[in-house]
Amino acid sequence: MYSMLFNMCVRHLQDTIRHYKTLFSGILQMIHALSDTARTPPPAPTNHLLLSLPFGVGSVAKKVQYKSAGSVEYTTSGVPSTDRLRLSFTPTTVSAGTTKLPQKDNDQCASPGCWTFDSKTGVLVVTHTIATDVSIE
Repeated sequence: MYSMLFNMCVRHLQDTIRHYKTLFSGILQMIHALSDTARTPPPAPTNHLLLSLPFGVGSVAKKVQYKSAGSVEYTTSGVPSTDRLRLSFTPTTVSAGTTKLPQKDNDQCASPGCWTFDSKTGVLVVTHTIATDVSIE
């Protein structure tokens, strides 16, 4: 009887820790993305992933490769996803899987996704709904 109760408590504790770990990870991503360093260009331009939305298991960036001065590839663990990146170059093409995504000037984005780039801050926003692999050139 006590061992069964103990096992139930351990499972509940494991689930609680897993929940807070995911929540804390999302909060840290949000704080980093909304901080002043994410809104103002750094002194020396660099490429880096700022944020992947929605928060949680479906949007975690699993792998990021900064291939050259003008190329970034990354993989998220799920779709749909909206990702923010700081780039040191102006992108010309953004692809999700093998599909090239259209560039949009507003927030209206349909499947398979789209991208916008703010040249003043160097922030690229990519929305993709069909593939987890994203390539930026």
